Amino acid sequence: VAVQAHRLADCLPLLEVGRAAGAHASTALVAMGDAGFPTRVLAAHFGSCWAYAGEQAGVGQVTAARLLNEFGFRRISTRTDIYGVVGSPLTHSVSPAMHNAAFRALHADAVHVPMQAADVADFMTFAGALNIKGVSVTAPFKVAFFERVGLTGCALHLNSIGCRDCRPKYVEKLREALLKVKGQLGSDSQRRIETNPLRVLDSKLPEEQAIIEKLPR
Repeated sequence: VAVQAHRLADCLPLLEVGRAAGAHASTALVAMGDAGFPTRVLAAHFGSCWAYAGEQAGVGQVTAARLLNEFGFRRISTRTDIYGVVGSPLTHSVSPAMHNAAFRALHADAVHVPMQAADVADFMTFAGALNIKGVSVTAPFKVAFFERVGLTGCALHLNSIGCRDCRPKYVEKLREALLKVKGQLGSDSQRRIETNPLRVLDSKLPEEQAIIEKLPR
């Protein structure tokens, strides 16, 4: 059974067909288009006996090499936790490659899938049906998701490392200040004094916070 998906929710009738057919049915289910991409990676979750792979990206196909190597298709089962990145478009995103590599390194039974949604409501419907564990959000849905979760009273604090003219001068000034307190810093921060003094400012060690507060800004 093949359908054209214009939104993530268009994939869900296939989920119903797969569940109705049962775990041992010889049913192949696929949704075409970018919004249907998850049905190829998550064939086991949709109750499909196999997935289609190929070179035709325009219909949402994924190469066999990517399906096997990046997504770990053969190890995905109905027990595999689903994570993903939500946005539109997503062809440029390297998030699945990075997260799936991390899952492999941790031997985690999880997969990270691109989910090209029509809007926030579309993703929420899809996520509820598949029990998605978590996602990262990219354009154009960042503001919409922020509003959806109802966060209020938040402030965004941004750091700047300066322009290409003033940054080298600041780095040298920062290095000089750090050398004076080097003995009070941990081994990572001591190493960063020489390699990249700016990274010392990122330290999360409680015992270094008072020192960092007094550094040149």
